[in-house]
Amino acid sequence: MNRQGTITRIEGKDVWLTTQPLAGCGNGCGTEGGCNCIQTGKFVEFRAWNPENLNLKEGDFIDVNVPNGAAFMAGLRLLVLPLVLMGVAWFTWPLYGDPNAEGPRFALSAGVLVLAMASNFLRRKEKTQNMPTVVRVIPVMDLTPLALAKN
Repeated sequence: MNRQGTITRIEGKDVWLTTQPLAGCGNGCGTEGGCNCIQTGKFVEFRAWNPENLNLKEGDFIDVNVPNGAAFMAGLRLLVLPLVLMGVAWFTWPLYGDPNAEGPRFALSAGVLVLAMASNFLRRKEKTQNMPTVVRVIPVMDLTPLALAKN
């Protein structure tokens, strides 16, 4: 999915841009870390990645590609996978430990859950994996008056 917006600031290869929220955007939902958006009045500000080192400056109107399924995969990796691994640890405990020892069984399962979730936060440093990427700068002459008025 492609979005267009205006650059508000540049930090290395990270570009912050504002655009109007989508119809399904949860105005003020507070999930800034989850959807990478910050509600700023009627506009949405979010961070994109400039992998091709395009010559950008503040105020440029740009086209950004948001990877399909990025939020779905992030949810799987952050929530579902740790819970599945915890369940595997819990139900396979009788194979290698005392089936009646609930304390060690719980400790192993909780430890696996914590390690799986911690690995997600360590992987967060690979922030470019699911980030929106800058595709191109849209020249001012290609913009319609309506697009100029919105941004």
